[in-house]
Amino acid sequence: MQVGFIGLGAMGLPMARHLVEARHDVTVTSRSRGPIEKAVAAGAIDGGTHDEVVRASAVTIVCVPGSSDLVDVLDAVMPALGEGKIVVASTIDPDIERAQHERVMATGARYLEAPLSGGTVGAEQGTLTLMVGGDAGVLAAARPALEPFAGTIVHVGGPGSGQIVKLCNQLLYAGEGSKTDGEVRFSNSDPAMVRLFCDWFRRFFDVDQMRLRGRLYLHQGLDLTAAEAFWSALANIPTDQFHKPYRAVPDPSIRRNKHEHGCFSVGYGCSRTHREVMGLVRALLSSEALPG
Repeated sequence: MQVGFIGLGAMGLPMARHLVEARHDVTVTSRSRGPIEKAVAAGAIDGGTHDEVVRASAVTIVCVPGSSDLVDVLDAVMPALGEGKIVVASTIDPDIERAQHERVMATGARYLEAPLSGGTVGAEQGTLTLMVGGDAGVLAAARPALEPFAGTIVHVGGPGSGQIVKLCNQLLYAGEGSKTDGEVRFSNSDPAMVRLFCDWFRRFFDVDQMRLRGRLYLHQGLDLTAAEAFWSALANIPTDQFHKPYRAVPDPSIRRNKHEHGCFSVGYGCSRTHREVMGLVRALLSSEALPG
């Protein structure tokens, strides 16, 4: 298969090498000459510019650090996109991801997002985990270009889904979630974040609905019944599975909770699931995995 690779950083260079070893015709480019020369020495072709890489390839993989970098790459390659082309992009903001999906599809080309986990070790060993968002048929067509550097490829849903899965793990790991032994718990006053976590949690883990518990943190004087009804509907957890609510006395010296229905905590008590969630979080968000 003719495969393009844009972005030969700590993750990208070993990924491109695996593609060469799998006997694909690999055309590459990157910001600096050093990684390009290493890829060429391994058997890749120097594509020169971003658009020339896309013209030479059926599937182009873009492995760049951030959202603005991906947008810049796509700006440069738009004239080369069209029928028969597939673009596979790495981790960026979910909303920007959806916008880029629409841009690429409008040219007649096809698009997948594929956030990576496994870090530089996984890239070197060809054992990365890919969380792919986009059309399942497009993934089937692109799979030969992904398998050489992936140990696991998971189709997680439509455009933006792969980024959301990784975002959920980042939220949980970064302090929004409490990770006590045998329990996974996530608290937030933003309804969108609570819904996101609940959807992700139910989708990717074998959840016994009766083990799910909710707890409401609400200032005194606010409507408890309305708050319970709001969060119950949002999280799809019956109010009879709520713990006793915590009613805080408002402190003028502390910034009040922004949401009229307070802050909601979702808890799940299961040691096995706790181990699975924490294992996934550690894999996705280790210091090595973050660059991916």
